[in-house]
Amino acid sequence: LRGEGVPSPAIPNGVPQPVPYIKTISNKPASASDAFIYPGKDGGAFMEALKQTVFFTVGLGDRPAVWMLADPQCPFCHMAWAKLKPLVFDGKIQVRVIMIAGLKGSDPLARSILGRAEPSKAWLSGEGSIDKVPVKEGPAIGSADYDRAGQYVRINNGFATRYMIKSTPFLAYNTPDGKLFTSVGLPQDMDAFLAALR
Repeated sequence: LRGEGVPSPAIPNGVPQPVPYIKTISNKPASASDAFIYPGKDGGAFMEALKQTVFFTVGLGDRPAVWMLADPQCPFCHMAWAKLKPLVFDGKIQVRVIMIAGLKGSDPLARSILGRAEPSKAWLSGEGSIDKVPVKEGPAIGSADYDRAGQYVRINNGFATRYMIKSTPFLAYNTPDGKLFTSVGLPQDMDAFLAALR
């Protein structure tokens, strides 16, 4: 207990003093992300198109957002998620997953995940996000949910085609000052890619 006239308790020798928790996303300076500045001419139009995709959010909705275009069978997407997951669980970022079907056999898997009431739960359980975790059977072929999920996949695949994104994962985020950063494929240094994210 503390109060007026009551001295602060002494901290025993060898016990570190508490330090404030700082939610740093990357330990690198923001300039480390310069290699990932969006090469296109109109980043604003790209971001608007990104927002028109069908995505689900993993993490707290008020945290800085990283967009991730992912195929459920893509091992590099799984590696990207392994690097992003601790930041999500630590409450530092949110990841907006745009599921596509780019690889052979991915369409039913993407439909299964996108056809769920809560696809983020499937993702967090490892379905489509971790190697060798099977994707559970989705909506029955011909059902309304199956057709709806198929439409979602077509919208997302159309976005990838429109912007000629031929490798997954595709990662993107923008900063409050309007800069857009992207990575086609798994960045060699995720810390550098995320350095400008605030």
